[in-house]
Amino acid sequence: MATEKFHHTTPHGDVTLPHFKHLPFGTIRKIRKADDAEALFLLVEEVADKKSLAIIDRCDMEQVGTLFEEWQKASNVTVGESSASPSS
Repeated sequence: MATEKFHHTTPHGDVTLPHFKHLPFGTIRKIRKADDAEALFLLVEEVADKKSLAIIDRCDMEQVGTLFEEWQKASNVTVGESSASPSS
C-alpha cells in the first residue's frame, strides 16, 4: 500500500517517514551521486514533513542513528542498497 509509513518515537516526538520502497524515483535520482553523508541529509530533507524534520533536528546523533537503523530495518534495506535495485 503506497500510503504505508514508518513511525518512530523519539524523546522529542513522533517521526513519520515513507518506507524506502515508497520513495519517489525523483528523490533517488537527486541523491544518487552524493556521498553517503550528503545523501542522508538530502534524503531526509526530501521525504520528511516539516513536523518530522523539526523533531529529527532536535535529536542527538545517537537518537538519529537509532532512527535510521530502525527505518532501514522496517523498510528491509541496508545502507548502500537502492530501492531501485533489481530484486532476485
